[in-house]
Formats: sequence, structure tokens, C-alpha cells
Amino acid sequence: MKIKSIVLSLFCLSALALGAELMSQQDLQATWFKDNPNYKVEFSAEKCTAACLKNERRALAVQSRSITGVKPGETFKVSFLARGTVNNLEFFPQSNGKNCSDQQGLFRVFDDWNRYEATFTIPEDCKTFSCVIYAWNQEGFFEIREFSIRPSTAETDNQAAGLDTQKITINGTSDKVLYEPGEQMKFLIEPDFGGQSVPSETYSVKWQRIGEDGKRATGKEPFAPGKPVVITSSLDTPGFVRIVAYLADGKGRIVQKKNQAGRPEDICFIGGAGVQPEKLQPAVEEPADFDAFWAKQKAKLAAIPVKYKMDQVGSSKNVDIYAVSVDCAGPRPVTGYLTVPVGAKEKSLPAYVSYHGYGTNIQVPPKDGPGNRLRFEVNAHGYELGKDKACYDDFFAKIKSNGAIYAFDPKQNSDPETAYFNGMALRVMRLLEFIKQLPQWNGKVLSASGASQGGLQTIWAAALDPDVTDAVSIITWCCDLAGPARGRPEGWRPAYVPALNYYDAVFHARRVKCPVDIARAGLGDDICPPSGLAILYNNLGSAKKKISWVQGSTHGFVPEKAQSFLVEQK
Repeated sequence: MKIKSIVLSLFCLSALALGAELMSQQDLQATWFKDNPNYKVEFSAEKCTAACLKNERRALAVQSRSITGVKPGETFKVSFLARGTVNNLEFFPQSNGKNCSDQQGLFRVFDDWNRYEATFTIPEDCKTFSCVIYAWNQEGFFEIREFSIRPSTAETDNQAAGLDTQKITINGTSDKVLYEPGEQMKFLIEPDFGGQSVPSETYSVKWQRIGEDGKRATGKEPFAPGKPVVITSSLDTPGFVRIVAYLADGKGRIVQKKNQAGRPEDICFIGGAGVQPEKLQPAVEEPADFDAFWAKQKAKLAAIPVKYKMDQVGSSKNVDIYAVSVDCAGPRPVTGYLTVPVGAKEKSLPAYVSYHGYGTNIQVPPKDGPGNRLRFEVNAHGYELGKDKACYDDFFAKIKSNGAIYAFDPKQNSDPETAYFNGMALRVMRLLEFIKQLPQWNGKVLSASGASQGGLQTIWAAALDPDVTDAVSIITWCCDLAGPARGRPEGWRPAYVPALNYYDAVFHARRVKCPVDIARAGLGDDICPPSGLAILYNNLGSAKKKISWVQGSTHGFVPEKAQSFLVEQK
């Protein structure tokens, strides 16, 4: 079975007696898309199983009866056993039907049953309260049993008693990251309690192995201070193995701490290793008319003169700061902020272009900039700068398509001319044309850089404009979009349709001739999986290229003492 989006919504009761169970497994029922044949929910006396049989990027819900009368300030604990083949489950309390994002939790899931718990507080003005547990955009299924909600007490909250969990980490290393088929991989996993004395309670390391060979394995090893847990694995064909290791307390619960956003998340190591990644290639052939398509897009762009508006919005001792808008083909102009060193002479400066990652953030002017180069920070959407929040809320609502977040609508993506990426790519090219017209540019150095979606745009820039002299693409998004059809990790990205091949970074890579630095490829990245980054590197047409494999790095996290492995072609 496959699941792309599953939601369990469970309405809770107001407190009765201290410690009394307020909600139980028997209160669950199917709702929302329960009549959709692509979604399946089954109940038995002891568990519920939910699965999505076909990817529609929708939320399948299971919920209980609605209860009102909760009291603001009351604290509850949700507890349940879960297992499945999804990577993780997310937890959201809901007040009056809206997510309480500040109390969001994230749980990693194993093939065997494990207990998961989260504590939440009833917010002010709450009339109806609920809890949502869901898996989003993932393959697999999950099951829930022994679900309950109880008032939170010191006894029920006793996890890692006596320890400051914010100081706890799990460190993971490997003897290397690139192996031969059948060769034993060796990972050393060691919890670090941050100088705290480990109490008498027994801790353990629970781990899971997921490979591109389709095989999964789990294990549990007792933790002994000063003695790393050793996990071994192997892979017989080119691809990657993913290792996830968690710290569990004496009751088998995964220990959590709060992330930078103040939300609870599992204390874990996520990393991996590869077997002959240099042999990996795209899952499908590139479109036969790939170059003709982009010649057509460039002709479309050439029909629009490079007219621009620059308004100075600030300055520092180093630079003058401008809000820029450049006319462009497609739905919107290029917009962003340019910094120019004070007193810069004509043809005296290199230029640096920075592309942004995925999101709907509001771009604000920088306060300063480099004094030795032109720098342009471009937003991906081409919205008008300097507007109020209401204006941007309206804009971001309008760029959704058929209920999907931007760039994720399969219908919109079914034609490369209507895909959201089309306008974005046109703006990537037009920005470079604008930069090259600035009188201060030295006509020699034009650098592009970005991470994730910004890394994708960086590859487009280097492929579509031969004047780009060097590129730094970090955790590049949308590499080998058809890869899941060959058993590769899906990551987090638009559902594959053939028209997206025109925007796949791995096909653009073949047109890149300048030096490229893939400055970080996380071996634990489940947004931009390492197999896609390997295929990107393999297909770069650059004579000089390098990629840094970082052990234990996920999409947004790099260990403090990261173990990095460089592969370079000079």
C-alpha cells in the first residue's frame, strides 16, 4: 500500500477527573474523503489502519465525535502506539478547527510498534479542541492503537527525568560514505548527554535502515556511556542506504527536545551511505525537444525589452540599496534587492546573484552588503516589493492552483508552458540579463548561488546563460523527479508528470560548463534525497565540479561537528 497524505483528527474532551482517560481508541471514525476509493481506512477492536492507494496530495481524515467545553490553560497528553512504513508522523493540536503551529510535534515511525506522546495546552478563546496526527507526502502506511488523551501530570510527563533534554544529541559517524556492492557499511552511533550524568534508568538506541533496494530493518541496542552503538548494513546495487537512530527512555518512548521554533522533535541521528553513486543516472530520458523548448522560452523573453526600475531604499557605509523591478515574459516581473558598493566605478565589480529556497516569505531590504561586488537577492515569485502583510497574504493565496501549494498542482504541471516553474525560470534568465547591463559590472565574473529551490534556480541559471562563471548549488531541489518510479526516495517535491522533465536539474546539468560546487549534500536529507544529488553531480558538464557529502545532515540541519566527504573533479 502507498500513502501520500493521511490525517487522523481526534477531538478531545474537557477534563473530568485528574488522570482519567478522556479519549480512547474506540472514539475514532472515518471522515473527509471516506467515500474516495483511493483512500482506505479500516477499524478493528484494537487498531485503525489508514492508507492512500493513489497519490492525490489530499488529507484522509479519521476523527472522533466533536466535544466542546474545554478550558483554556488545561494541559493534556496524547499517547498512542504506531507503526508503519512512512518516515514520520506530525502532530498538530487544533483550536476551533485551526492548527496550533506553536505546539506542533514530529514523530519518526518504525516498522514495529512504538509509543509516541505529546503534551499540549488549551489556548485562549478555545471552544472546540482537536488533535491531528498525519503523514504528508510519503510512501507507505501507518497504524494506530491504544490511542488516549489524559490530563497531563508530573507522572505522565516523566520522560528523561532529571535531565535537560535540550543538551542531549545523538552523534553518528561512518568510516566512509562511498562503498562497493556488498561491502559492509559501519555506522557508530553515540548519544551525548551534554555533560549530564546519565541516571539509573536504562536508555537505548532504536534504529531503522531503509535502502533503495526496498529492504527495511530495525533494531534496538542498550546504551552504555562511552561505548558507541555499532550498526552495520550493505547494499548490492548502486544507490543509498538511510540510517535513522533515536534515543529511547526506559519505557521505550522516543526522547524529544524543542527545536529552534520551540516545537518538540525527536532526538535522533539521520544519515546514510552510498554504493557506487557515480553509476546512478536519471530514471527517464530527457525530452527529445529539450533544447528546442528552451530556445522557444528565450525567444519569448527576447520579445520583452529589458526595462527596469531601481528605487533606492537605503544605504550603509558600504553600499547603496535598491528595490528593483525588471520587465519579464510570463506572469510577473523580476523583483528583488540590489546592493551596489558606494562610489563604484564603471566595469569595476564582479556580480553575485542569490536565489531563494521554497516558501512564501516576505522579502525585506538588506541592511548592508559586500563592499567589493554587486549583489542581487531575488525572490522566486516576482511579487511587488514593499507592500503590507495583507497584500502578500492575498498574493500567496492566489498563486495556489486547484487547492495545491505553488508548483505542486499536477494539472498545472502537465504542460511545461503552464507549470509554475516556467515563470520562475524566465525570471532567472531575465535577472542575469539585467545584471549584465549594469554599468558597474566588470563583464567577467557572474556568480550564482542558492540552496534547495534556490539551488535548482542556480542550476537553471548556469545551464541557460553561458555567461555565468561559477555556481554554488546547495541541497539542490528537484533532481531526478521521476526517480521514485525506480524505487528511489520520493523526497518532498511536486508529483512527477513528464512535463516537469524540462525543469529537472539533472537534465539542465548537462548544459552547465562553468565550475559547480554542490557545497552540501545531506546523507540524511529526505527533502532532496542523496541519490538525486549524486545524479546531478554525475550529469554536470563542468570540467571542474565537486560535491560535499555531509554525514548526519538533513535538509535544514548540519551537525555541530559534521563529518564531511569531498568528491572532486579538478
